[in-house]
Amino acid sequence: MVFKTTTQRKITHAEKWFLSDKNFDTLIPAPYRDISHKHWTPLDVAKKAAQFLAEGSQNPYILDIGAGSGKFCATAAYFTKAHITGIEQRENLVGIGNEILQKLGLENVQILHENLAKFDMSKFTGIYFFNAFYENLDQTSVQVDTEIEFSSSLFRFYSDLLYKKLKALPTYTRLATYHTNNGYIPEEYTVLETHFAGQLKFWIKYE
Repeated sequence: MVFKTTTQRKITHAEKWFLSDKNFDTLIPAPYRDISHKHWTPLDVAKKAAQFLAEGSQNPYILDIGAGSGKFCATAAYFTKAHITGIEQRENLVGIGNEILQKLGLENVQILHENLAKFDMSKFTGIYFFNAFYENLDQTSVQVDTEIEFSSSLFRFYSDLLYKKLKALPTYTRLATYHTNNGYIPEEYTVLETHFAGQLKFWIKYE
């Protein structure tokens, strides 16, 4: 008789949720489930980005800026051995995301109720960014909710802030961006690869 380890049981339990976006999105409560395809990273994109970010370090720490319901964080934790942290300014989504992580039995991953302006990014070897600030400009489309303030000035503020924080990170920091304008990325970062019709970009910071 073959006995499965605890880790093997967790993987078996979680596996079905990562077979398709439709499967995973059933973990997200309505009405957020209905907007997942617009606001949160597709599984195939998240998996590829996470694997790139986890490379290049024996002890990778990956940060997801604007974690939402935790879809990228969960995918990164499932498909890599990195330490994953997501930051999200909507407290209700932080709760939803952490509940999903707990249900999946994933380890070395957390979603924090944090704002980028006050968050220290210095320990992370890889950064993931799916233009979380664009919500401030896209007023005519479907928003996540109305729990936070929106304005074009906030878009400029956060875009400038991210630029400065990325610029301050050490050489060889890895960055993956999805649907993000190159103009928001400091000149020290070089694009190594592009995927998914150029929407997913892999960067490394050089001096």
